[in-house]
Amino acid sequence: AMDDVPSVPLEVSHLTWETHGGITTVRGTLRQPDGIGRSRPPVVGVAFFDAKGGFAGAVVDSSATDALRDGQSRQFEISGPGVRADAAVRAEGWAWMR
Repeated sequence: AMDDVPSVPLEVSHLTWETHGGITTVRGTLRQPDGIGRSRPPVVGVAFFDAKGGFAGAVVDSSATDALRDGQSRQFEISGPGVRADAAVRAEGWAWMR
């Protein structure tokens, strides 16, 4: 993950997704590492890949969650169009500060 504290990324894990009517909804967990404080909420992005590793789309949201305190974890949910759902077999998440 990219962020505003060099080499100390926000952690994005436990990703699940479903697509209905062309909108993909992604759920997962964000975790702020211990010892790092940030006052702004993160932008969350999830990229999808097909079985050959090709890009199958992405969902990005800047309003998914509030700022996280030192060591805090929180569930998130983001939704959007633009994912080839029939091809997506793997997802990777990132979170960064605006």
